[in-house]
Amino acid sequence: MTLFPANVPSPSPIAKITDGIDTPEGIAVDAKGTLYVANSAFLGGGSPTVTQYPAGSVTPSVTIKMQYPPMSVVADAKGNVYVGGNSGSTVEIAEYAPGGTTPIKTVFPTSLHGFPFMGGLAVDSRDNLYASFFVYNNPPAHVVKFAPGLKHERDLNLAQLGGASLNQGLGRDAQGNLYVGGALNGINVYAPGSHNPSRLISGGESQFFAVGQDGSLYDPTQVDVLEFAPGAGSPDVTFKGSLEFPQGAAIH
Repeated sequence: MTLFPANVPSPSPIAKITDGIDTPEGIAVDAKGTLYVANSAFLGGGSPTVTQYPAGSVTPSVTIKMQYPPMSVVADAKGNVYVGGNSGSTVEIAEYAPGGTTPIKTVFPTSLHGFPFMGGLAVDSRDNLYASFFVYNNPPAHVVKFAPGLKHERDLNLAQLGGASLNQGLGRDAQGNLYVGGALNGINVYAPGSHNPSRLISGGESQFFAVGQDGSLYDPTQVDVLEFAPGAGSPDVTFKGSLEFPQGAAIH
């Protein structure tokens, strides 16, 4: 896990975290600067976990042991942690109280079964949760919305999420725009309440990207990271630094 300074063109790494890291996928940072890492353990040979690092720390303060590979993680304003992953033949989302290591609620956002891929998670200013997922032999991809506490699930029925989307990344900006990524067609941006994308961002693999409050975007491509200015459709900066196979990004 590599840390870079913000708002610096082609930045150089300023720190690395290795303790508790094992094939990380999605990552997130909350308002206090706490870092959350979903460790799938696909390549490291260990056990899947979600690790939490207080701002400035390189040692985890909380480790959640998972029964399945976690793919994405996010925390709401109250400190509740949501973890999404591939559980058996479907996708699963679990909610954890602040500092907790046992889920207080678990939901399966689809009745579809097959070869699953849990995509990104995002929260808005009211702590509603957004989740993207794809079941490979049951297209299309889906984005669903939950009220706080994983209640009242609703499929947003977004257009342009066909079988080729794979639906990996997900993010929101302060204006309420929803960013939905796909491995083959870049990142679609949906205005609040809209079912159709207002624009397309030409990304790379569109893994677990990060969207800033101003709409700036950092998109890891498994080779490098593409940096987009607010409103831009193509990257302004491409940087790699000392990264190896970058999968996820988070902004604080």
